[in-house]
Amino acid sequence: MKGLLVSDSKKVLLVTHENPDGDAIGSAVGLGEVLKNHGHEVKIIVPNAYPEFLKWFSSDIEVVVYERKLSLAKSIISDAEIMICLDFNEPKRVARMKNKVYRFSRTKILIDHHPFPTRFCNYTISEPHYSSTAELVFDVVHRIGLESCLNHDASEALF
Repeated sequence: MKGLLVSDSKKVLLVTHENPDGDAIGSAVGLGEVLKNHGHEVKIIVPNAYPEFLKWFSSDIEVVVYERKLSLAKSIISDAEIMICLDFNEPKRVARMKNKVYRFSRTKILIDHHPFPTRFCNYTISEPHYSSTAELVFDVVHRIGLESCLNHDASEALF
């Protein structure tokens, strides 16, 4: 997996679960910032709207709400070279996006802290002993050698 994210620039899509919480949004924005700083083109899609109090992050990465911008979201999914699923362990947790996630035919990576993940990705990083996906993302960033891409916006989101 390391080679996928530290190599040439890719179109990377980050997806979170339905009704995203602070861990889901923070993980997506934090990892998105790291990957953007490394040179990837990063997009984030969430299945549905999330609370206003989670929209304070400094990042300029747009979070596309699937159910509100369906055409744009489908285009982003179609163009993506890598999909990273964050903070959910099975496709049904993305509600109406389930079939899009399940049928995504290019590289899919799961990074999650919930137990018993369903096998729907090419690469699975599932560590239930972590308190949050954000904590796990932070360690993954270090283990694949992208810690120099952790800026203020990424750190703020992961914290």
